Amino acid sequence: MAASSGFSVRKALKQPFLLFCFFVSGATSLALETAWSKELSYLLGNDLYGAATTIIAYMGGLGFGAWLAARYYHRVKSPLATYALLQILIGAFGLISISMLRSLHPFMALVHGLPGGTGVFLATRLVITFLTLLPATTLMGMTLPIVLGAYNNQRDRMAAHAGRLYGSNTFGALAGALLAGLILIPHWGLQLSCIRVALLDLVLALLLFAFDLWYKKAEKSEEPTATKTTVSTKEKGIPLGQGLEIRLSYALIGAVALGLELCWFRLLSPVIGPTTQAFSITLAVYLLGTAAGSTCASPIVGRVSPKKSYPVILALAGIAAVTPLFYLEHLPSWYKSLWSASEGQGTRIELLLAQSVQACALIFPGTFALGAAFPLAVDALSKRVESRVTPSVLAANLFYWNTFGAVVGTISWGFFIIPQWGVN
Repeated sequence: MAASSGFSVRKALKQPFLLFCFFVSGATSLALETAWSKELSYLLGNDLYGAATTIIAYMGGLGFGAWLAARYYHRVKSPLATYALLQILIGAFGLISISMLRSLHPFMALVHGLPGGTGVFLATRLVITFLTLLPATTLMGMTLPIVLGAYNNQRDRMAAHAGRLYGSNTFGALAGALLAGLILIPHWGLQLSCIRVALLDLVLALLLFAFDLWYKKAEKSEEPTATKTTVSTKEKGIPLGQGLEIRLSYALIGAVALGLELCWFRLLSPVIGPTTQAFSITLAVYLLGTAAGSTCASPIVGRVSPKKSYPVILALAGIAAVTPLFYLEHLPSWYKSLWSASEGQGTRIELLLAQSVQACALIFPGTFALGAAFPLAVDALSKRVESRVTPSVLAANLFYWNTFGAVVGTISWGFFIIPQWGVN
């Protein structure tokens, strides 16, 4: 009886513990990425091409990590221990990341002298940036499906669980972006900030290993009555023909979302400035909308038909994306009015508030709908694929389709559409 009671307590604590850990790892990942973005701005510049290069490097690595997780998840014996190992490797990269990025300066100088014009120059520095960040971004991209497997890898309520985890991680990313941009980097600089954040990743990994051992100890004492997660060793992924229209539409969401992010970056920079603080606020609002949308949509998953809810949220995402066009030209005057309310003597908090209001007016409507699309897309796809496909593989599959779309969208918008047509 005592053993059974101990296992029940640990089982009840497992999901809240994982939500907390995934929140923390979201915070550490975005804190590192914010610092890397700032360091890369010295290499690539603060222009549209530099921002697009950084985004492609991030999203490409995240997508590759999700693809690896989908492809090889059937070999994972302990998702919780695997998650801990991923955090160790991410932390190890974080310790050396700024030094590694700074070592690229001589290579970037050589790139300027390559024959072939602007196209060769932009493509070469994109490849260099992508390969440099690939180890860390790949590991980060693997975490969502792995954590979902540790959280609950059964098909029952899978979409709600995926949305809840995605929301928790994104809220953590929001906290990490603000913490890095407003506190860590201004006070400690880039290198020391990355080192301290990386150490937090290592501490988190130790907590995960300790909990895993504690949980397994009680689980063994409960055998054979404890319910275990089983994963088919034959599982390889989702056949291409199953739910293809859902995956394609979610890839399109990724393309549109990143195109909008680049537009917002261009529109907000002249208004609130190109500083690390302004970048962090812009990114934080993007993450806030995404996290809020995913969290709010998770409870309704399973209560409404995905055949109806998913197309509706896609339509709402399109409407929300174009809504700011109706008041876009007023944003500079609104910002001026907000700042003038303090008679030009506002505190730093008041300045941050004015910048945040501007970013919310432009970014929040579209990102809320885009965030809500994730659990609904998971639910819709789960109804179209074979029951043998686990939630981890299904979520990973959707995620890498989305990031593939994001990469294609960033290339299209950042290097062709915006330079040719502008953002208005």
